[in-house]
Amino acid sequence: NVVCVGKTGSSVGACVDAAPRYVLALSTRLRYDASTGAWSVKDAEDDFERAAQLWTESNWQPGIGGVLHADPTFWDNVWFASMTLASLLCSWFVNRASNRARAIEDDTA
Repeated sequence: NVVCVGKTGSSVGACVDAAPRYVLALSTRLRYDASTGAWSVKDAEDDFERAAQLWTESNWQPGIGGVLHADPTFWDNVWFASMTLASLLCSWFVNRASNRARAIEDDTA
């Protein structure tokens, strides 16, 4: 079973032989418009989309697309600030160690 990722209009992307079988959960032809909350079906653009079966269920709620979007939380911001601070501290320590090593080199020369 060959699985390809990174498909573009001119390339199938990178393909590998994989044991799992890929089954479409949602057709790539289904489109969700978050501004209107509506689902639509677009025309098939390539052989992959033409070969893929398209099915929908009439009882899908329009708001189903809303679960695909997650708003940032307080902890996301804390994590971002912590990683930024850690990066700055690492940079400062490396710079300081580099300056000390350079000073020791100059003293021994």
